[in-house]
Formats: sequence, structure tokens, C-alpha cells
Amino acid sequence: MILLNSSEFPARQRIAAGALAPLADSLRAGMERVLRDAPAISGQKAMLTRDGGRCPLDGAPLEFDPYSPHAHRCPTCGTVYGGERHHRWWLMFAQLWRAERAVHGALLNALHFDARLAAFARATLDEYADRYARYPLDDNVLGPSRPFFSTYLESIWLLQLCIAADLLDAADAGGAATGSFRDRVAAPSAALVRSYDEGESNRQLWNNAAMLAAARVLGDAALAGHAMHSPSGLIVQLGTGLLADGSWYEGENYHLFSHRGLWYGVVMAEAAGHEIPVELLARFQAGFSTPFLTAFPDLGFPARRDSQYGASLRQWRTAESCELGLARADDARLTSALASLYADDIPHRDTGRWRSAAEAERNEPPSALSRADLGWRSLLFAGEALPSLDRAGMPSALLDAQGIAVFRRERGDGYAALDYGHHGGGHGHPDRLNLLLAHATRRILDDMGTGSYVDPTLHWYRSTLAHNAPLVNGRSQPPTSGTLLAYDEREELGWVCSSARISAQPPVIAQRALTALAHVVIDELRWSSDAPVRIELPVHARVRLECSAALEAAPLEGGDGLEDGFSFVREARRARVPANEIVRFIDDASGNGLAWVTCSEDAEWFAAMAPGAPASGEQPFLLLRTHAAQGRIRSVWSPAFTVREVSLENGRLHITRASQAAGKVDYEWRGDGAHLDFLDPEGARTHTVLSGFRATEPSSSSQLASTPAQAPAAHPLPFSRDLAEPHYRGSEHSWRDAGAPRAHVLVTADESELEILVTVRKSPLHFRAPDAPDPELDNEHPDIHSDGVQLHFWSEGWREPVAWLAIPERDFARTRVRRTAGAGDAPPITARSREISGGYEIRFTIPRSAVSPIFALDVLVNEMSSDRQRRRGQLVLSGARGDRVYLRGDRHPLEHFIPLRLPE
Repeated sequence: MILLNSSEFPARQRIAAGALAPLADSLRAGMERVLRDAPAISGQKAMLTRDGGRCPLDGAPLEFDPYSPHAHRCPTCGTVYGGERHHRWWLMFAQLWRAERAVHGALLNALHFDARLAAFARATLDEYADRYARYPLDDNVLGPSRPFFSTYLESIWLLQLCIAADLLDAADAGGAATGSFRDRVAAPSAALVRSYDEGESNRQLWNNAAMLAAARVLGDAALAGHAMHSPSGLIVQLGTGLLADGSWYEGENYHLFSHRGLWYGVVMAEAAGHEIPVELLARFQAGFSTPFLTAFPDLGFPARRDSQYGASLRQWRTAESCELGLARADDARLTSALASLYADDIPHRDTGRWRSAAEAERNEPPSALSRADLGWRSLLFAGEALPSLDRAGMPSALLDAQGIAVFRRERGDGYAALDYGHHGGGHGHPDRLNLLLAHATRRILDDMGTGSYVDPTLHWYRSTLAHNAPLVNGRSQPPTSGTLLAYDEREELGWVCSSARISAQPPVIAQRALTALAHVVIDELRWSSDAPVRIELPVHARVRLECSAALEAAPLEGGDGLEDGFSFVREARRARVPANEIVRFIDDASGNGLAWVTCSEDAEWFAAMAPGAPASGEQPFLLLRTHAAQGRIRSVWSPAFTVREVSLENGRLHITRASQAAGKVDYEWRGDGAHLDFLDPEGARTHTVLSGFRATEPSSSSQLASTPAQAPAAHPLPFSRDLAEPHYRGSEHSWRDAGAPRAHVLVTADESELEILVTVRKSPLHFRAPDAPDPELDNEHPDIHSDGVQLHFWSEGWREPVAWLAIPERDFARTRVRRTAGAGDAPPITARSREISGGYEIRFTIPRSAVSPIFALDVLVNEMSSDRQRRRGQLVLSGARGDRVYLRGDRHPLEHFIPLRLPE
């Protein structure tokens, strides 16, 4: 069997008929409606668009109802929508839902011998065997797929179907259906999955799991070996993607998704006899409990990085994960977590399991839970009896590999966290040194996560401005990881200090320290640069600003980069305050003082509007702006409203509690740590120093991106290169299948101009007209889905690269040029195009005076066909490097640019 040894199955039959009978009965009851009402399997391919599956009124994701293919309800406003785009979105979940129900049918038959359920599972496999090759292999978004638009979704689907086939065969109920499925679905689908390696991404976990499952049903040892031991196989992902503290590097939301993928991989590997190093298994085991270490007091998880906002751990999937973890090893953190999940302190609601779409989960509202609410995996692996469940609550925690410190106070109601560390890869946000603050069910300083990946607001949520983190000169932070400098936790006293390079050009190092007392949180930000810079600190809290000056209308201007965030800001007002003035934040809901903030330099405070949490409309936020080479910003937060006054005396913060019996506190951050003086009502003084300094490596907070200066020696001009198959980034089709497009790039310079001549050999040509309607496929500009040329350019001394996209139009009467990257550094450019035999050419010219002696560039030739919605591929001057065209947009990494040298 794929998931467990056959010898273990009789014991699982006994447990399913005994201790877990309520779970088996609830899954069987769900299958009764499936047998009665399940829609037929569709022959249409799922499609991702900007508006499919989203409410146009409030942006909320529409509900998925597997029994309603053409009517889709918004859970926020209640409006019901129809139409092809919503239906094609529904198909994604429907195909996954059907595959999972095949597992339910096959498993329940194997446990209890129900011929009707076995017949349903066989019919599902038969239908997919008939349809699979007829789903179009075209117009995908993230990797090749037939029923879906992304490879990882096909992997989740294939994994479920392989498990269903395996369970049918184990019960001698498969018949011809499983053989046909192996030949016509498992083999070609696994080959398709193997063809698209997603490296360190969480999606590759599911590709590996699907390949392991397919390898078992196909008897393909080579495929299993690839899934286990390739450079992005299971063993590597356990050791790199899953960090040393047991957390997945992309944050909590992706941890929950990724750890389930790892679970399938580990369990299948163990069942097949593959060896996994003990230290990696320990890391995997720790991963069952890490989501609870950073959870808010109400068991919501922080929406760090690309996470869904407002999701709760009180889901049946989370409870099942705890059960599966406890089945492998005792863990007091998991028993405490299960005690909370199984508590009856909130109502038992519809858990949404009836509409679960395999492992592509949709988070539901929090609900009380029991073992009867778990999923099918628990029937095979959950323990027969649970240990005693003690709801002890989670302690403060430092996840030093993830790079987040969480302080818990007031019996778990108080929560303060500093997110300083791992950059998070492709799903990371530029938010190092981000502050999170909550009290009981109140989110005070929150992370808004990410909304839809295909909506323009994605760029707001991926800006530093959308976080409680510092930025320099109006620009989002560069991709970087922070460094832990110190950590000291002593019951009701705790301190964490960390640093990060928040600007590469000019270089700016910031340090942020968080001091957590019983009812007070003290935050201090320091920065250092060789020259004066503009430092900004956003504060996303629902508060009113009190200071010595009135707020007056003034623009809040900043960087104009795609993900600098300032283009989303409106209705800004400003107040100027002198250095060391203490401003106060008044809580909107209660009218109480919530925080006191002071800056060592003259400052401007802005109050403005910007997008709030996804699908919640706009909300106000504050921003402090100051100009200095060095300085500090200090804040005192009183989440439970226990502070009456804060003053600044001789460089120290003097904090007076609201209750006279609580006494006073003095705070100062010095070189040896956080100094605290506690003065009780009788005048007795207690001095404490929080330190806990760590040894740090100087490179740990460096910028991640490389620059052309680190590349090989520059090529002299003239420079030319022919582009053909080695330079082709394809989608589903190979270079030859795409008609073998070619190009030639020639770079020359004279005394006045730099010229880049791009000659393209490709027919027929498909140029997007300037007035063509936007198909609203995603948040990329539709011009990328056209024949055309992207020029990416960098010159020494520029803050960032510049890029343009050029498309001939009106029979080559003019050339449309759109700048796609870069701001003030962009030089003037001209582009002229003409038709040639078998293709076209575009000639770019840039004034030589705008270019440094050493510069770098890359040229990308987009190519399109008339039968597609999305471009078919790209020719890349610097080489394809084995990459595909998916999700490239009009972006290109600087480290791929080719360095060139102007002639003297």
C-alpha cells in the first residue's frame, strides 16, 4: 500500500469500527450526498482570471459549493454570481473535490466493504482515464497541466487519485479501472509533473508527493528516486525549506500547506522503505506544533508574508495535523493545542469539510471541533485513544531560524512579536523588523498578509509601507534577512534586539528592540547611515493622533516603484513636531491612551488612507517621517490601557502606570542591553538589565540580490549573439513545437548613442493592438501576451535597473514603448521597428551620456500565437537556464544581466 504497510490495515479497520467510529460514520454520511447529488466530471479546463471567483463589490473570494456549478455566493455581501469565469474558477476546486471523494469512497469501502462506494471510486478513475488526454495542455499560469492551470494543482489531484486506486486494489475492488487509470492518467500526468521542477517552492512538495504516489502505483523506482533525492526532492526540502526550528521558511500560512505535503512524502517514503535522516525526521516532527508558537491569543495565525488574512487555527485540518503528530510522538505542545481546538468555548459551526477540495484548502470561520470532524487521514493514522489534554497555553517563543520572537503576557492575553529574520523567498515581503501586537481578541498592530495574487492590490500588500516596518527614502526594503542580536526572556520581563539592512543604496542598517513587561511593551528603532536619509515608520493601528500641531492636508509622496506602495495612499494630512516631543495614540474604540511615541529628530506625522486587510476596504494608518543619518524612535504601548503618562527625562523613558499601586518604570537601551528601573509606591527601586547577546555573522543581514559588478568581466562592444533553442523559455511547448523562433541581438555604440538592435525571425506575428481590451487574466500588463521585446538595463550608480517593453503597431507605423521598471534613473530611449522578411526588428537607442562605461543589459523576446490567451514563450539573451516563462511578467532578475563595456 502507498501510505502504510498492509499488515497494519486490520488494526486500522478495528479502530475505525471502534474509537473512531463517529469519524467513519460522519465521512460515510457525507458520501451519501455525493452518491446522490455529485455533478458529472467536467471536460472543461479550469482557468485563473482576475475576476473569476471574486465578488466584484467587495473583493471577497466566492464560496465553493461542489453541488452548485453555476451559482456562486459571496460570503460577505450574499450576492450570487454566475458566468463562465466564475464557473471555470469553480472547476479548479470541483476537480480536486471529486478526487478527494474518490479517496473517501475507496477508503470507506476498504474499511467497511461498501460496494456502492467502491463503484463510485472506480467510476471516478474510469472517467478521468477517458478524459485526461482531452484536457488541453495550453494557457497555463504556473507550470504545465491538463485539467488545471498550474502543475501543483495537478499534483494534488494526481496524489489523491493514486491513493484511491491503491486503496481499491488493496481491497480487491479496483478491477480494470485501476489498470486503465495507471496507463492513461498516472503515467502521463507524473511525466508532466516531473517535467516542471519548482525548486525550493512549497509547490514542489506536492510535485514530489505526487511523483512518489505515482511511482508506487506504477512500480517506477526511478521516479521514486527522483522524488526523494533530486536537488529539489523530499530530502533536500526537509533540510532547507523546513528550517531548523521546524517552521517552513515562507511563513505560517505556507507552513500549514507545506507540512501537509511533507507529511505525505515522509509517510510514503517510510512505507516504501526509503531512509530519512533522523535529524530531518526530528525537524519534521517539530513542524506539527510550530504554528501554535506564533499564533495570536485567539488562535488566529499572523498573516505574515503571502498569507490569507484573518485565518484561524480552529479548523478541522489543524486538529487533524495535531492528531497525526501525536500518533508519531508524544508532544505536550500538541496536547495543549488539541485541548484548545477541542474546547467548547465557541460554537460548533459548519466546518466546511463537506466541500474540502483535497489539500487546496479554503479557511473556514473558527469552530469548536471533535474527533468526528477530522479528515480521512485520521482513519488510517490517528491514535486509538488520546492522551490527557491539558489546555496549558503556549509560552513565549523564539523561532530563531524563522526569525521571529513572540512574547506572551497576562495569562496568554498579551502578545507582542518582532518579525526580523528569514526573507521568505518568493512569498516573502520586504518587512524586516516588523512589529505585531495583540491583546486577547484585539489585533492592534497587525500584518495584512496578501489578497488575491491576480489583483493589483497585491503590490500594496507586498510593500514595506503596508507593514509596521521601517523604510528608507520612500522605497520598500530590498530582499534581505535580518539578524538576531539579543534575546532574553525572564517570565514577565523579556527583550529581543535584531538588525537588518533596510536599504542597499544608500546603505542603511536599522536595529529594533522590543521589551515586553507584564502590561507594557516598549519598542525602539535605531538606524545608521553614512549620510542623512529619510526614514519612515508606518503604524497600522486604529488610533487617533494627539500632538502639538494640527493635521493639515499634504501629499504623502514616496517611491514610484510597483511595490513601494505610495500610489495606493490617499487623503493624507500632516503635522510637524519637534525632536523629542511625545505624541500620543488614542484608541479609536475605547478613547483610551494606547501608545506614546517620540523621535530623536524633528519629524512629520502623516495620517492617511490605504487598503486595509483584503476584502475589507480602506482603513486609516499613521506614518512618522524624519531626516537624519542616525536617530531613534521610541514607543510605549499599553494594550490593556494600564499606562497613564510617558515622559522623557535625561534620555530615559519614564513610564507612569494608571494604577498608583503598580508603580513606575524607567527604560533605556544601552550598549549592554535594556536597562529597567522599577519604582514601587513606597519608593523602593529595583534595577534590571536584559541582555542575552548572541554571536552574529556580519553577512547574515546582507542584501540577497547580486549585482552585475559581481558578474564576470564585461564584454567589449560591439556585442552580438544569436538566440535559438538554448535561449528559449517555453510554457507547455518546446522551442520546436513553438515553430523554432530565433532572434539576433547586436549592441553597438558611437560617440553619441548606444544602440541595441533586435532582429526577430518568427511567423506569423501577433502584436497586441493599443486599444485591445484588457482580458484581466491577472495583475500583469496585458502587453506581455504579445510578440514584442523587453529591454532590461542597468548602469553604475543607478538605484535600480530600468526596463521597457516595445511592441510594433499599426503596420509598423509606430512602436509602443512602456517603461516597466525603474524610476528617476531611467534615461531617455527611442525605439523604432520595421517588418523584415520572416519577422521584424526593433532598434533601441539611448544617449551615450546617460550610460556608465560599464553597464549591463538583457533582452527578452516575447512570442505569442493566435490560439492562446497567454504568451507561449520567450527568447532570453542571457540564456533560458532551464526556466519556464510562467509568472515572469515583465520582470527579470538583475543577476542575469550581461555586463558590457563601452569603447573609449
